[in-house]
Amino acid sequence: MPKKGVTFNLRGLAEVQKGFNRALKNIKHRSTEATTDNVLDLCGEAVKQTPVDTGALRGSGYGTVNGVRVAKGKKDGSIKLLGKAPDAEVSYGRVGFGEIYAVTQHELKQNHPKGGNDKYLENPFKEGQNRYLQRYKDGVGKGCKD
Repeated sequence: MPKKGVTFNLRGLAEVQKGFNRALKNIKHRSTEATTDNVLDLCGEAVKQTPVDTGALRGSGYGTVNGVRVAKGKKDGSIKLLGKAPDAEVSYGRVGFGEIYAVTQHELKQNHPKGGNDKYLENPFKEGQNRYLQRYKDGVGKGCKD
């Protein structure tokens, strides 16, 4: 006795695929926005807390998103915004300092009579980590709804 099969006729798959593609694009964009906001926040706080002698260490601070430099430290403890990062499949950010003595200043507990602290990158990261995670959560949530 032949088996009877079930036949489906699906319509609208192209629209569903377009919806998924739109959602993925929105999520990538929102993820890049969250990464940028987090990098700018951390870079700004780290530069502010960087020890000061000549200001060169503060001026060597930088933030990148998806390989594009979006911020640069200034000697006065602020940051200069440089531009916008492109959206990427997986967004990533980096905050760092270019002076050769940056690690020494970060790790050694010293007196800084002109201002600044040791652990000038680590402490702002620890203080902001819940805020940074929330930005990703909010961004991806908005990306799904856009």
